Amino acid sequence: MMQSTEKSKCPYSYKNDRNKIVFGSVLTLHTFGRDLKWNPHIHCLVCEEAFDTKKNKMKNFSFISYKKLRKTWMYQVLDLLSKQKLKHFHYLKQRFYDELVNGFYVYAKKKEKDNDDNNVDDCVNYITRYTSRPPMAENRIIKYEDDKKMIRW
Repeated sequence: MMQSTEKSKCPYSYKNDRNKIVFGSVLTLHTFGRDLKWNPHIHCLVCEEAFDTKKNKMKNFSFISYKKLRKTWMYQVLDLLSKQKLKHFHYLKQRFYDELVNGFYVYAKKKEKDNDDNNVDDCVNYITRYTSRPPMAENRIIKYEDDKKMIRW
């Protein structure tokens, strides 16, 4: 087990062990795109400031290396999925690492410079645009098993 003072040697992990940074984010799962075709994807809105627990203050967090973001996203998703004990998943995971050397696809839109940072209404409207849609249409749900927390569709 790695001690907390050691640095992570994994090239896919985006961690800074010197400072413990806490940032806010909103993630929304969508299973369809604008054209309503099957297109599973996640919208992740990240705050541009983060809390530095070591210095007990807010710090600017408006830049993340795109290259590092793609690899970190792939590492985190595959790590979470591998904990689910899916049959033969380790083969698929290794194939992803072999074939997707740049990491998973990420669309990271740059902030528009003319936006007013203090316009709370625009910010709330932007967030609710993604969070107000369900991940799938109710009419696609065939069965819900509460005891197993499973949805069949």
